[in-house]
Order: sequence, then structure tokens, then C-alpha cells
Amino acid sequence: MKYLIHVLILVVLIVFTSTFLDLKKVAGQSMEPTLKNGQLVIFRRSLAAINPSRADVVLYKKENDQGLHIGRVIGLPLESIRITKGNVYLDDNDQKYRLLEEYLPANTKTVSYTPGDWVKVENYKYFIIGDNRQDVINIKDNFVHRNDIMGIFLLKF
Repeated sequence: MKYLIHVLILVVLIVFTSTFLDLKKVAGQSMEPTLKNGQLVIFRRSLAAINPSRADVVLYKKENDQGLHIGRVIGLPLESIRITKGNVYLDDNDQKYRLLEEYLPANTKTVSYTPGDWVKVENYKYFIIGDNRQDVINIKDNFVHRNDIMGIFLLKF
């Protein structure tokens, strides 16, 4: 009987963790210096649609791409994004302001193919980019539908 209880507890733990947690190995440098290539990370998954907050690190899939990606939520649904002079600006329909990205190293510049243009984030979509801003960003390629967000970052080791 004692053996059966231990097995049952183990089965419940396995089902819980495989349903609500996702262990991934970072592949690439898109989130450096926050997450490094080869580092193990845990994401919290949800059975329902995920509505992340600004600055959350998320696991997501892209349309027409089989792989999973890791990025940071910058823009929320129905906001407008503008990248100019190395900075990200937001219009949340109440005010326009420069996004203070304290999670990035000092003097990090964000560069876009469409500098200065305001681009609207559609309803149910998020603007997601990596913390490594060495490459030029095409704003329109970085919108992710909330149904394609698979989890929110919990832990790295």
C-alpha cells in the first residue's frame, strides 16, 4: 500500500509538471545577456490563452515556423510601437512615452527597418523581441498572437 501511494504521488507530479511547466534549453543568442545559449529555463504553461504583461519573457511559436522562440513582450494589444534614435516608444492610447528597458545593458540601442514610423499592435497580438538588439528589427515580423504564446518564464539555471 505504501508503495502504491508513492507511485501515485509520482504520477500526479509528472502529470502536473508536464501540464503546467515546460523545461527548455536556450538555443541562440537572441535573449542575451538575460538568457544565454545552452542555459536551461522553465516556463509556466497554461491550458487557456496567456495574457502576458509588458517585459515578461515568453515562449512562443511563429506562423509558418515549427520551432519555439523566446522573447520579451514589449508592446501590448492595441498599442502603437515606434523605434527611433535607438529607443522604443509606446503609445498606449493615453500617452506616448519612451520605454525604459532596465533589463537591458546600459547604452543598448534598438534599431528598426522602419525608424520613426508608428506601427499599431493588433487586438490579441503582442510585440515581442529579444534582449540582444545587435540586429535590425523588422517591427511587422515580431507580432505574436496570444494563442501562439506557450508559456511565461519562471526560472533559469
